[in-house]
Amino acid sequence: MNERKQKTAKAIRDYLLARPDRRVTLKELCEEFPYSGTYLKNCFRETYGVPLATYARQQKMWHACRLLRETELPILQIAGDLGYENGSKFANAFRGILGVTPREYRKAREEEAFRILAASQKVSAWSGSRSEEG
Repeated sequence: MNERKQKTAKAIRDYLLARPDRRVTLKELCEEFPYSGTYLKNCFRETYGVPLATYARQQKMWHACRLLRETELPILQIAGDLGYENGSKFANAFRGILGVTPREYRKAREEEAFRILAASQKVSAWSGSRSEEG
C-alpha cells in the first residue's frame, strides 16, 4: 500500500475521532479531502481492514461505552450527545456492535465493579484476620 493512501486513511480516522457527537457523511469527507468517495472508502478499508462506515459506528459505540462506564449521564443524553435523535436507534446500534443494550452494559459494569469491591474487602478482612493470628 502506498504512503499517500495510508496518510489519507489516517487523516480520515482522525477526522472521525474528533467528531464522536455527530454523523460524518461520505459527502462531507469528500468535501474535506480532495478525493472521490470510492477512493476514500478503499483507502480506509485497505489500511484498517474494515469499511469506513463500520469503523465510524464502532468508534461511536466505544465512546458511548466510556460515557456509560465513567459518567452517570442518562442514556438518552448520551444518545443525543452522540448524534442520535432517537433512543431506540441508539440502543439498536449499540446492541449491533456490543451484543447488549446500553442499559444492560451499564448494569453489567456496575455489577462487575461491585464484585471487585466486595472481593477487595474480603481480601482486606481476610488479611487483617491473618495478621492478628500471626
